[in-house]
Amino acid sequence: MALPVASLLRVTTWASLQFCFEDTLFSLKPCRNNTTRWLDVLCGHALLGLGLLERVVKEATVTVRRLAKRIEFAQWTKRRWMGRTDRQSRDQKMQSGRDHVMDQRGVRFARFVPVPVPAVIELRMKLEILEATVAALRAALDGEQLTSVELTQFYLDRIEALNHDGPGLHAVIETNPDALALAAAADSERSSMLSSGGRVPPLHGIPVLVKDNVATLDAMQTSAGSWVLVGSQVPRDAFAVARLRKAGAVLLGKANLSQWSNWRTGQTAPNGWSSRGGQTRNPFDLAGEVSGSSSGSAVAASANLAAITIGSETDGSIVCPAKLNGVVGIKPTVGLVSRSGVIPISHTQDSLGPITRTVADAAAVLDAIIGPDERDALSVTINANRPSLQPYTSLLDANPRALQGLRIGFAVKLGNEASQNAVKVLEQLGATVVEIEFPDVGGYPNDGNELTILRFDFKQDINTYLSELTNTKIKTLDDIIAAAAADSRENIYPSPEHEQSNATTDPSDPVYQTALAVQLRDSREAGIDLVLARDKLDAILGDPDLLCGPSAMAGYPVISVPAPSPEWKPRAVGFMGGAYSDGVLLKCAYAYEQATKARKMPEFHTVVKTVTTTKSILKSQSQTKSGESKSLITTRTITTTSYEPISFIELSLMCHLRDGSSSDLRNDWHQKSSR
Repeated sequence: MALPVASLLRVTTWASLQFCFEDTLFSLKPCRNNTTRWLDVLCGHALLGLGLLERVVKEATVTVRRLAKRIEFAQWTKRRWMGRTDRQSRDQKMQSGRDHVMDQRGVRFARFVPVPVPAVIELRMKLEILEATVAALRAALDGEQLTSVELTQFYLDRIEALNHDGPGLHAVIETNPDALALAAAADSERSSMLSSGGRVPPLHGIPVLVKDNVATLDAMQTSAGSWVLVGSQVPRDAFAVARLRKAGAVLLGKANLSQWSNWRTGQTAPNGWSSRGGQTRNPFDLAGEVSGSSSGSAVAASANLAAITIGSETDGSIVCPAKLNGVVGIKPTVGLVSRSGVIPISHTQDSLGPITRTVADAAAVLDAIIGPDERDALSVTINANRPSLQPYTSLLDANPRALQGLRIGFAVKLGNEASQNAVKVLEQLGATVVEIEFPDVGGYPNDGNELTILRFDFKQDINTYLSELTNTKIKTLDDIIAAAAADSRENIYPSPEHEQSNATTDPSDPVYQTALAVQLRDSREAGIDLVLARDKLDAILGDPDLLCGPSAMAGYPVISVPAPSPEWKPRAVGFMGGAYSDGVLLKCAYAYEQATKARKMPEFHTVVKTVTTTKSILKSQSQTKSGESKSLITTRTITTTSYEPISFIELSLMCHLRDGSSSDLRNDWHQKSSR
């Protein structure tokens, strides 16, 4: 009489008990003249009925729990991927071209495939990893809500789903084959530290992606996105990587970049392209500009492919991608973070810095990677002269009047709409914002002095870097040029930066010395330092795209932070200051961030239709001498592009399905994204 589990799931508890009762009566009929037999049968069926009831209750409980998890998972994904506002409008936009069903709770399910309940859902119920800050992740790790292995696996799965499959972001050039082993070691080490009452380092167990021009002494390549350096062996970790390891971070992989940090393909290739990594794509607009050269680092941070990322900047390569990809990026004072172990462009202007989703995370990473390094003489000088050794995280203040007493300058020619709107916000935070005049200090790509410096520096610095590599025949810039010329993969976007650099002499050349002196004078004494002193300013507000040039030439810090945007494309404001003003810039950016909460998660919009129309417009009418009417008509071409976001359910499927059932969905996205 016992029912199988499958039957129990198809009937109600009442129906099951009714079946048991009827079967009991049927079994008792032959026993009505035998009291003992009747009692035995009655007791037996009673026990069987109780067992059935218990079984039904257990199965029902399990089913309800699973259903609750499905509903909670769907609601969580909807909240994250579709936002909390304008849901009805988004639903209408997303309805076209898809077959969905909406249940009474407003949860969207796709007809073509059931909502998955992956094993990692248990983890997600405990903690929303997406958009989680370093502090939140650290608290979860210390509280044993989460392990570093689970966190690392989450990001590895997400990279697998979104990097080459799905929207094809191409933000990660390779993942670390030892990442899970490093995470397991971090879990073990943290357990020992906590049990013994020891202090756990601030980034302990946190997965990080570093740009592919930052050396790691492990199984990963360090290639600047080029096939030329694949197989070469670096002598040691870059100083910043060693500091990350010391802080307990888990090296998750290498981020894609504009090849050679835009110093070979910069005049011809699109930003974010490298021969090894392909074309990095903006997660907000898959067909749009991604900026560079730290494209992969910015996209990976924005798309939640890692908790934190590291980029490098010579002129705009951190703050410009951060702006377009809706994340925080800070280029610190040049020399504050050592450049040793980084494939260089210029020791005069190169700097490493964090790209993260929040200012607090950027401050935490910067605290971890700064410090003097004997292999970078400038880092020794800069760190020795720091006016304060106070951690940058301690300067962040969420008080509504956090900027009381600060004076911030705003130059209209260095601003944009977002920075103009930021003036009122900063004043509400207690800052005094004054309009200023900022001198023209030149800058790349039109400034001859900066280009001269970069060309001279690159030849000297790259030869020094290459001289320490082993397991490679590439030892000089001449070797790079020859190897690239012989490899068709390297010549898709030929550009002359390497050849122009190779034509320079040495730093003693008067041409170089003059260019360097003029640039430092114009950008410092007659530029940023002059304005800060004249107007008694603590920082300068503006567009990150326009602030990065002066700060790059001067070697001073600059930061980009997301700003409110009326549309799905991100906006940003920037803050620039003098030498060692990193803490002030972080303070300004943090207060602004907390006041606006402008960071948005990307929705991977893709072009679905582009329509070009030509419209004739009557400009004027006149009469000829004969009295005839003559009309002057102009034509205007208007191109309208329609975008569509990836639905929350499709994205969750791409992130979690690990079998053949996801292949059609992924193929569909490759076709859609290529339209």
